[in-house]
Amino acid sequence: MAYSHVQNTTDTLGIGSRAPDFRLTAVNTNKTYSLAELIADSPVILEFMRGTWCHNCRKRMPELELLKDDIKAAGTKLVYIAAEKAAGCGIQKNSSFRIQFRILFCWTETVM
Repeated sequence: MAYSHVQNTTDTLGIGSRAPDFRLTAVNTNKTYSLAELIADSPVILEFMRGTWCHNCRKRMPELELLKDDIKAAGTKLVYIAAEKAAGCGIQKNSSFRIQFRILFCWTETVM
């Protein structure tokens, strides 16, 4: 498995810990975002997913989409981080799949 070595070398963040900064590209754009930019005006909920191709992840996304008003009212935002290459993104190919939150690609172990 490509990421089997990551489990042995990554530290888990504790509650209240600060995540290391990263820069990732968003779906359907060439715009990149850093964690520092994302948290500049509000806290961020990072939702890690295996990929937009993952059945369970795709089921969870619309469920979280239903909470968008609550997330916004809490003064925070949700950002998905998908462990896949942009070329393999199932969201881009399926126009009926409507997600309003940002989806960022992470094809390295720098974030996940």
